[in-house]
Amino acid sequence: MNRITTMKKQVGIGLIEVMISVVLGLSIMAGILQVFSVSLTNTVASESTSRIINTVQYAFAIMGNDIANAGNLGCSNTSDNKDGEFITNRLALKSSSNQYYDFSRIAGGIDNVSSDPVITSNTDTFSIRFFNTASRIDYLSHDATSVTVDSSDSDYASLEQYQVVLLANCTLGLMFMITNDPTSSSGAIEFATSVTAPAGSINEGQSNTSANNAGELSFFGANNGSSNTDSPTYLYTGETGAFQYYIGTSVNASGTCSISSNPQNCSLFRINNGVTEELVEGVHNMQIEYGFLDDPSLASPKTLYKTPANLTETWWPDVDRVKITLSFNSVQRSATSTNPITMDVTRVFHLPNQL
Repeated sequence: MNRITTMKKQVGIGLIEVMISVVLGLSIMAGILQVFSVSLTNTVASESTSRIINTVQYAFAIMGNDIANAGNLGCSNTSDNKDGEFITNRLALKSSSNQYYDFSRIAGGIDNVSSDPVITSNTDTFSIRFFNTASRIDYLSHDATSVTVDSSDSDYASLEQYQVVLLANCTLGLMFMITNDPTSSSGAIEFATSVTAPAGSINEGQSNTSANNAGELSFFGANNGSSNTDSPTYLYTGETGAFQYYIGTSVNASGTCSISSNPQNCSLFRINNGVTEELVEGVHNMQIEYGFLDDPSLASPKTLYKTPANLTETWWPDVDRVKITLSFNSVQRSATSTNPITMDVTRVFHLPNQL
């Protein structure tokens, strides 16, 4: 008997099944890639936003701290001052653009810089000045080139040649640099106009000018008595400082900072008593407005904000707040990266020593 073996015919995978599998696989892969892309985009956006938030907090914290310490200019006030000024400034400015030690106003700045090798065009600068009046020495008398103070005062020993000091009562202050050596002058403090602080000394390069000395000494009567003032006069000897903020090109940038085309190359800088420091990357614009009450005697006075170009000299002493708008970006410099995320943030700071 013959054994007949029946073999089943085996059928393989056809072209149609292969194509269907490939299409399904590609569809799944496309979905996965899309999810990954969205996730990556969200991660980058989240990290960029987080970076901006940290930059916002840091930049405004530094600026706010400097503004909080600004002023402290004796007891001068806006209701009783000479020609609308707190301080008559006898200090020669080291540079017209940085406005160091321009104590005729506590706050100030330049509106929309147009041509500067360092400062980014169409951005503002902001300057703030302070004088710590914790130490004071009794004033006795003066002449055209010097003042005499009480050399027996315990604070007199802290005076140094080339130190910036403030002679002030509640009517007026006079800011100048000491040009003689107080340790051997028996109380005479000179403010000559022909002396410049030498290299290596405090306030290197600083000098006095006679540009603002028309009659201001008449406001300081001998032995604290004068028809022009009803308050005592002192020589204040505390720490003096000036800060300036500006927008410039970051030291890590591959190109020049520009508000519109290269915001990722920009940084916020601060000049701290002549020393320039890059505070933080990712800030590409700064706009400043200065605020004051239009008429404090009104029942509901309104706050006015003006740019430096719209503030006259007589209004500056009434400025009691500053509105700062900074433009931040996420600093994406990679050739394959998209445009950086940007954000404008505005803060208003009161000048506590102007209120």
